[in-house]
Amino acid sequence: MREADTSLDDALRRLAAFHSRYGNGVVAQLVEHHNGIVPEGVSDPRRASSNALQHLSGLPVFPARILPVPSIAAAVADLLRAKEASRRRQVYVRSLKQYLGQFSRGRESLPVSSLTVADLESWFAARVESASSRASNIGRLSALFSYSKRRGWISENPCDRLERIAIDPGTPRIFNASQSLAVLSVCTPSIRPWVALGLFAGLRPTEAERLDWRAVRLTGSEPCVVVDAAASKVRRRRIVPLCDTAVSWLALDVRETGPIVSSHSTLRRARRDAAARAGVEWTQDVARHTYASMRIGRGDAAERVAADMGNSARILLTHYRELVTREDAAAFWSLRPTPFPFPQ
Repeated sequence: MREADTSLDDALRRLAAFHSRYGNGVVAQLVEHHNGIVPEGVSDPRRASSNALQHLSGLPVFPARILPVPSIAAAVADLLRAKEASRRRQVYVRSLKQYLGQFSRGRESLPVSSLTVADLESWFAARVESASSRASNIGRLSALFSYSKRRGWISENPCDRLERIAIDPGTPRIFNASQSLAVLSVCTPSIRPWVALGLFAGLRPTEAERLDWRAVRLTGSEPCVVVDAAASKVRRRRIVPLCDTAVSWLALDVRETGPIVSSHSTLRRARRDAAARAGVEWTQDVARHTYASMRIGRGDAAERVAADMGNSARILLTHYRELVTREDAAAFWSLRPTPFPFPQ
């Protein structure tokens, strides 16, 4: 401290002001550093201690090095606002909000800087998750800590020190021709076009859900569906050709305008009911997997199929293809609506 400012009362006043502004974190760092302890997550304890002493003595402080650290609840809320402001997909923001809400429960008031690698390992050890789910959830937590690091609230992302998850691609689940027909035969018009766009055009579930009927062109010499950047997962516009099979199923429910799916809740409910009635296991991307596998099965070039699906050929062959025979593919692509009574 400066010699003119050495009274105990003045020192206590400055300490109280510093504590009020910055909380316990940096004061604790100062005490720990004085005792020879390097707190976890502090890359430069000497600088943190020096900044604290400079503030107490009235000297300039390095504001970029000492920032008020928010609670976990406040950090999550700030992250979600930032993601929405940066125009991230609502489905992504929703999943982030849901998972981080679960993670925050019981920890809401803790500083985000207090979480350690051991805390994260304990969190995952207590959960029963598949390898792919855990990898995805590490990514969701990492989004929180990466954002906190960019804001200056923490010095490192603890997710970076978690063991990486090895994921075997496995065999993609697909529908064969008879299962596809069973599904289509029990679907109501509220989701049948959405199913047809997945099975016979390879659209991602979220892409088909965002589409308007104006993007579907069933007439002319080259029927197609236009997936614009707003609907595309990768925000790139593409035009997907529609084969005769796709056109025949989409024509059952075609409209000039309006959303393909009225709402996400309607889609979820109708899909669940259709899976039960058809007696099939309906995983998230089964229709898209089916499309890729059946196109490769009939002999289409992987590069062409990948372009229509909005993927690379490597991703297509790694994640979306199940081996099917030419006979299986021929049966699938010959599916047409029959006179059975469709649900209304």
